[in-house]
Amino acid sequence: MKKIFCLVCIFTFSTAFASARYVEVISESQAKPDLSGYTTIFMSKLDMPEDIWKTFGYSNREKWLPVLDDLNSMKLKIHMSDIAPEKKIVAPVNGFTGDAGLYVKLSYKGFRKNTGRAFTHKVDTLDVIVTMYDNKTRKQLYSATLGAKSTGTHKRGWMMNAFEGRLDNQIYNLCCFIASKF
Repeated sequence: MKKIFCLVCIFTFSTAFASARYVEVISESQAKPDLSGYTTIFMSKLDMPEDIWKTFGYSNREKWLPVLDDLNSMKLKIHMSDIAPEKKIVAPVNGFTGDAGLYVKLSYKGFRKNTGRAFTHKVDTLDVIVTMYDNKTRKQLYSATLGAKSTGTHKRGWMMNAFEGRLDNQIYNLCCFIASKF
């Protein structure tokens, strides 16, 4: 019984350390901008190309487009709303609206397969440029090139079994990083 308890403790302890870093900061301007005064967050779409469906193992473009649409029309807003419930999240927007708030522009930079391991799963990394602006003045406040990993713990750990789950984890981890800035 003591051995089982010890194994459970070791697993729990290692899980806590394994989940410590889900976003790799490749480059960053002004690491700690003061964005706390913004109550409305406008999120752009992640401009992943429609023609890279083969890269992700889809048999045709028509099967990839609903995944991409779900990511942009649902996942970004849902995850940001869950992570930052005190903020009003408007997503997706196609550019500056002129309203008071913070505009977060997401630009696809690339996708790297098999960049590590998390327990029994391979980890993929979604490279994104995140640029934050004052939505009214269009003044750039922050910019970073990030690598969002497909790692997840607890219920998110099971999502790593499928590509869509790994992509969802990457978007969730990206949203966590963005929310940590305000």
